[in-house]
Amino acid sequence: MIFDGDARQKLLFDDRNFSNSKKYFWALQSLKIFTEYIDGTLRMISQILFSAKDYDGSPEDHETRQKFIDEYRIKFETLRDRIERKRQEVQILRDG
Repeated sequence: MIFDGDARQKLLFDDRNFSNSKKYFWALQSLKIFTEYIDGTLRMISQILFSAKDYDGSPEDHETRQKFIDEYRIKFETLRDRIERKRQEVQILRDG
């Protein structure tokens, strides 16, 4: 894309229907919503797993669930960081 002048022009300049502006708005809003859902999941994951009906309260079960939570917390945080970087890229393109 960097070396394709036409493609670069289409990203940088809008048409009279503001097609790019609409796409950037949609992308930014979608990425914001994805981030909010991930943040909500991160806040609730411990409560969900430790209040599940099959949780027996034993140290082994607690440790197993905590490992699961820690593993998925890292995955969700990594995903959230990727989304944030993409949001910044889209914002830079939108702002020109």
